[in-house]
Amino acid sequence: MGVSAVKCLLKVMLVCSMCVVFGCVSSPYYRLYSGQQHSSDDVAMLYVGGGISVHTINEYTPGYLRLGHIGSAWRYPDVLELLPGTYRITVSYAKDNFLVSQPETVVRLEAKAGHSYIVGAVAYVRNARVKAWRAMIVDKGRDYHEGVSPEPVYLNLAR
Repeated sequence: MGVSAVKCLLKVMLVCSMCVVFGCVSSPYYRLYSGQQHSSDDVAMLYVGGGISVHTINEYTPGYLRLGHIGSAWRYPDVLELLPGTYRITVSYAKDNFLVSQPETVVRLEAKAGHSYIVGAVAYVRNARVKAWRAMIVDKGRDYHEGVSPEPVYLNLAR
């Protein structure tokens, strides 16, 4: 094998590696049920919006490495695949991945098959400081694949 063939092979391997790495980083996807994977018509998708840290969903907690912490939280741009049913979701508000709120807040989701949901935060800001916030879940209906914003929804109180 010639030097040019080896260089070409190395370039192809580098490009493939970059596609795998950036593909995994750009859209973290987690299935929160065991057994066989279900079709998209049989599950609900939960997109984690900017400003929210999801700590638990019923008995599920993050069990992966994130910034050196094991099981800290799901955050933007994580996407969670759920079976239809009722979920108790424990969240907190986080700005730039730093925890801002304590204690955590619980929101409830009645997930329907084939639907996509966004769990997000509405933050009330004054003088560039978050004064209050609330968690919300929005049902985006069927066939939603647009993702979510990395920023929370703000309502500026300083008029």
